[in-house]
Amino acid sequence: MKICLIISIVLITVCCKSENEKDATIKGNPEIKKEIQSNKIAPTDKSELYYITLLNEALKVQIPREFKIMDSEMLNLKYPITAKRPTIVYTDSIGQINVAFNHTKDNISVADVTKVQESILNQLKQAPAITLISSDYRGINGREFFIIKFYSPAVDAQIYNLMFGTELNGRLLMGTFNCTVNHLQEWEPIADKIVNSLEVLK
Repeated sequence: MKICLIISIVLITVCCKSENEKDATIKGNPEIKKEIQSNKIAPTDKSELYYITLLNEALKVQIPREFKIMDSEMLNLKYPITAKRPTIVYTDSIGQINVAFNHTKDNISVADVTKVQESILNQLKQAPAITLISSDYRGINGREFFIIKFYSPAVDAQIYNLMFGTELNGRLLMGTFNCTVNHLQEWEPIADKIVNSLEVLK
């Protein structure tokens, strides 16, 4: 079993914008700036989640209603190497809070999921800049998932990462939620709700 773990971990650590990057996104996007200045962007209830189906209706999950699929321009900016891009990324209006899903090409069985978790944990523990928070392996809506939480560094901030994974149609499914730590109090309970809503349909 060959798992591209380094690629998976890189996907997490680059997927979230810091405060400076957020400001640059706003400055570089006149439409967003115009909307903010004219107060047309109304506050949204971040706790309002709704169900979507992904990966040819093989996976069901709840995401914040305000999230949209990350556009190709932002994907190209965040993931310039095509092979390292997640299958799909949902993000807020400025690309700061993200939920990414990657149905990898790595063939695994259900029995292999704990081995993947162990390998990821070993890599995280060897990375001096990573702070491991917790690791869990449990059933969610009838399917076993590993769940790993950790902090990783960005240029000017710490990033909170919630990684989850399971077997889906004989391949490794990886998912991540991330945000900067200054948003953690608000977003951690929402991230947990997202994970707890995961359901493999086929």
